Amino acid sequence: MSHAEVLQNHPVRDKIRECNQVISEISKMDGITADQELQMNRIHTVLNVLNTIIEKTDPFLLATNTIDNISNNVQNITSYLVDFKNSCNNAQIINALSYVDSLCNSLGMIYFPLKENEIDSIRDSAISFRQSLAQHLRHTSKEAEETWELIKTNREEIDSLAGSISSEQQRLTNILSSIQREYDNIEATRKKRFENFLEELNDSQQNEFNKLMVKFKEQSDQIENDREVHRLNAEEILHDLGSYSEKAKQILGTLSIDSHAAGYKREADRAWRTKIVFYTITGLLFVLLMISAYWNSLHSTAQFTWQSFASKWTVTIAIGAAVTYFARQAARQEQIERENRNMQLQIATIDPYIEIFEEDERKEIKKQLVDRIFTGVRPESSKDSEKNLGISPIDLPKLIDSVGNVIKINNK
Repeated sequence: MSHAEVLQNHPVRDKIRECNQVISEISKMDGITADQELQMNRIHTVLNVLNTIIEKTDPFLLATNTIDNISNNVQNITSYLVDFKNSCNNAQIINALSYVDSLCNSLGMIYFPLKENEIDSIRDSAISFRQSLAQHLRHTSKEAEETWELIKTNREEIDSLAGSISSEQQRLTNILSSIQREYDNIEATRKKRFENFLEELNDSQQNEFNKLMVKFKEQSDQIENDREVHRLNAEEILHDLGSYSEKAKQILGTLSIDSHAAGYKREADRAWRTKIVFYTITGLLFVLLMISAYWNSLHSTAQFTWQSFASKWTVTIAIGAAVTYFARQAARQEQIERENRNMQLQIATIDPYIEIFEEDERKEIKKQLVDRIFTGVRPESSKDSEKNLGISPIDLPKLIDSVGNVIKINNK
């Protein structure tokens, strides 16, 4: 492709038309300021002049790099203008103007001989720019008048609002004053009522305290009387407890004797059971001894030898020895049973025979009698026993012997 065809088919022309279309859309937007509209007119004028120069210049005098740089700058300008249309950010226009300056520098690099019709075109562009500027000034003046009217309206509304606020403030002050007066009156009434309540409460508490003191005095007297009655009752109870203690001692002495008698009975029963066992074994062994002797007698040989004698009579003799041992053990257990039965009866029947004596005398008799029963030694008379019992030393052993004989007779 030749150099002329490359320039003729270059996309820079389409990019310039696209950029002019975006500028036209921005000019129709609301809220565009005068400065922004002047900047849009500058960009539009530069693009128109650039398009005219590219169309009129000789392709052989235009470098490919130059036209590529112009195309890139136009593309960047279009991008920033699209961003401004979407966000209304003035910084996007400033960025676009920086690339417009680059385009102006590129225009000086293109050779373009001016002609009369081209000068007319520049004149027309200047006239169009002045007309646009005059129209923009008219629009600006109209907007300024509308803004001034709006300011006046706002001032009037602000003055009216200030008056309303002042009147409301005065009304609020009156309301607060009225509330303060009512609060003062209520507070004074409440304070008076509270003082009256405190006085009534103090009087009622004083009366109640006096009643409680009288009641407390009565209760104190009643408690004192009850304490005296309880003290008398306690003394009576202590006296009764002393009597009960003496009776309990007597009962415990009887229970002690009964428990000793029960112990001897338990030992006697145990000896009886053991005796029965030994007698049973002795009987069985005796029967076995008779059978062994009878069998040995029937099976005796005519000729006597020690070997035959030992073989026949050794077992018989051993059974006889066992019979003798178990019979002795049975007799021993019978003797133990008899002694325990005797001790049981003596201990259990001693109280009725000494009931006629005083308590101290009964204790001394029991002591000496128990010593005699358990040790088998006759107690010797002493001065203490003579003092405590009031019985002569000669009569006391006789009394103990008599009691023992009576117990033995009753046991038989």
